[in-house]
Amino acid sequence: MNMPLVKHFPIRNLKFFVKHSPQTRYWMGNSAGLTYAMLALSAMFPAGERFFIQSVRKSRQNPKAKHDLDLQKQITNFIAQEAIHTREHIHFNQYIPINETLIAELEQKTDEAIQLLSQLVSNLFGQFGISKQESDLFLTAALEHCTVTISAQFLKSPKFNQLIQDPEILKFWVWHAIEEIEHKNVAFDLLEKIYDKSKKYYALRAFTYIITLIGFAMCYGYCLKYMLTKDDNINYIKSLIDIYQYSLSPSKGILFVSFSNLFSFLRLNFHPNQINHEELLAIWKEKIKLEI
Repeated sequence: MNMPLVKHFPIRNLKFFVKHSPQTRYWMGNSAGLTYAMLALSAMFPAGERFFIQSVRKSRQNPKAKHDLDLQKQITNFIAQEAIHTREHIHFNQYIPINETLIAELEQKTDEAIQLLSQLVSNLFGQFGISKQESDLFLTAALEHCTVTISAQFLKSPKFNQLIQDPEILKFWVWHAIEEIEHKNVAFDLLEKIYDKSKKYYALRAFTYIITLIGFAMCYGYCLKYMLTKDDNINYIKSLIDIYQYSLSPSKGILFVSFSNLFSFLRLNFHPNQINHEELLAIWKEKIKLEI
């Protein structure tokens, strides 16, 4: 199969919100629901990105992978990009005029949830002779597919991304989405380099993904509910309607139109590069004047 590759991608040490103040508290379509929907994701990213870094870093020295110079270069840049994402999301979470203690608590809860999921998968996979290092890489590849799919749909959906009224915040989210797509294949390629393809491999990959989707949804739901219930000044019904309309509704929901791509990970012959995002990336890099 001819797959377009995005193999070499740069490290961009960008810093956001240095000399910038938020224009409004509810910066996503002037909607509390949509703003908290995005902030719930942002609260989850620091712990998630750190887990990805640790997982890939531990596995890169596997004898089956350590001599692949091209893959090793991609891993180095993957780690650098994810480290910068972690730093900038922590900064963003502190910068937005929302209770900082609340955000910090959700970052900690997300870390605990990821560690719990990691231990659960490790215990299950251990029965098949698979190490925790390997099971964490299965988890990382699965979670990366979730973030890449959501990132791509975010860039494809003007009805959604144009709701971000603040130019600096829009650039921040677009930049993160672009880089998630740029390194979409790295964890997956490392996993396939280490683990021989077989029916057992596919079963474990599919099983991990189902568990990952459930865990991701539960953690995200907890973070979002926590944020909504801590704001006494919002209309909860309107907030929930906004969230449904732009996430799950057939007309505008970015998750609704992402379902086929989300579950493409379960295909036997799946590879992240089967979906060509190059034109989409080029359009947005030009729009936000991002270094190629």
